[in-house]
Amino acid sequence: MAKIGDDLYVESTQDGLSLKTINSSDSAFCKISYNKSFFTYFNHNYSLADDDPNFMCKISTKSALSVFKSPSQTNKQVEMCEIKLNSDASKLVFQMRWKIGTTRSFYVSILESKKMDVTYDKENIPNR
Repeated sequence: MAKIGDDLYVESTQDGLSLKTINSSDSAFCKISYNKSFFTYFNHNYSLADDDPNFMCKISTKSALSVFKSPSQTNKQVEMCEIKLNSDASKLVFQMRWKIGTTRSFYVSILESKKMDVTYDKENIPNR
């Protein structure tokens, strides 16, 4: 996803978690969805004023990569990764626990909290 876009949209719904990105010219899009059954534990407890039960935020792709590509932790196996929104909704918290017993928290700043919808007509695209 980092090869496609500079921003990563994280969307949490009652059905699961989606990661989306789009390139700067709006010509390429990638979406990876995880059903809640993929996770050992999934708690979607979020509400907005406009009665939309989903949460979407935009973070930097480079910031997200730094969480999962930490050079000091590359030789250790991850036992647990918890993703949660901090109380003032300004950062996503990634908490990693490795099999050797260490735990580390990464705080990734939220750039925006908005929806991203990609609409296109499949019948009018030149490539199939």
